Amino acid sequence: MTYFEKIRDTVTTEVLKTWMPSLLLLMSGLFAGLVPTIRHTLLSLPPSLLLGLLAISLLGNSGTVAYILILRKRARKLKNQFENYPEIPSRTLVPLLKASQAEYWWSLGSQGNTPAMHIHAEFIVTNITEHGVFLTGAKVRKPAFRGYVLTKRIDSDLYDWFAIPAKQTTFAFASIWGSPPFKEKGESFTTSLAIIDQFGNEHWIENLQFIYRGKL
Repeated sequence: MTYFEKIRDTVTTEVLKTWMPSLLLLMSGLFAGLVPTIRHTLLSLPPSLLLGLLAISLLGNSGTVAYILILRKRARKLKNQFENYPEIPSRTLVPLLKASQAEYWWSLGSQGNTPAMHIHAEFIVTNITEHGVFLTGAKVRKPAFRGYVLTKRIDSDLYDWFAIPAKQTTFAFASIWGSPPFKEKGESFTTSLAIIDQFGNEHWIENLQFIYRGKL
């Protein structure tokens, strides 16, 4: 045995005697710390995935084939669910104007310490779908002000964020605030207004005239 081989063997022996116990202790600690994480991860997996892992580990290739068949069956089921899901409608309601011009007005006001204007409009709205429709907001085309819509409950005089039942007609009003005002008091203006449903559809009413009502 050469001199260098003796040195190598001596160093190897000392490392094994000195560092191996510490290394084993460190690895044991790491494994003990990971066990809860591994257990938590396994328990959080979907049952179908756990079943597949168990089948693969116990049955080998046969388990793999069985798991693939399970996944294919699950994929077919999901496909059928999506195919049978109703399409999102592009139009859900028909808004009509009320007969009186007095229902379409604007006024001056403020938002905090900032001058603002308030736009008010009332409508007759008919749900033309087979499902309930919520009116989630309103906006005017120019300037781009936005606001909210409250709907009259079918069986009462209450206005709130009520759904319009399928094939039913009710009343609703839009309340829109914007700043700064783009008109002076006493002036009227014409713009287009959209009522927005829960699907994001914008139902536009063109060329609405708003008269000045005074200061709030």
